[in-house]
Amino acid sequence: MFYVITIDQIIHWTQLLYLLLAAVWLGSLPFVKRTVQKESISSALQHTVVVGIGFYLLFGSPSTPDWFNQSLFTVTFPIALAGLVRCEHSRPRKHYSYSRSRSGANLPAVAQ
Repeated sequence: MFYVITIDQIIHWTQLLYLLLAAVWLGSLPFVKRTVQKESISSALQHTVVVGIGFYLLFGSPSTPDWFNQSLFTVTFPIALAGLVRCEHSRPRKHYSYSRSRSGANLPAVAQ
């Protein structure tokens, strides 16, 4: 017997994986260190304005233009599968940075 995977199932799995990623990301907030870098007031204001406009366009606009609901690509099986693979690879991982030792060799060091 073969199990047939449909595009709708792939889209559903992708949505579930993104929800899981969001839950892990939000659940880890109490356990991470605060950033050491401080933003300038103008930079923070610029960032807030851009994010605010984005939220308004996504969630707050009472009359959404029709082109917001148009797909850029026709959803075919390979495109849906690529979206699922991209979703799976967007999960957090440890990042490695390389530092030079006294002998000049590049040594991997886990980023904090």
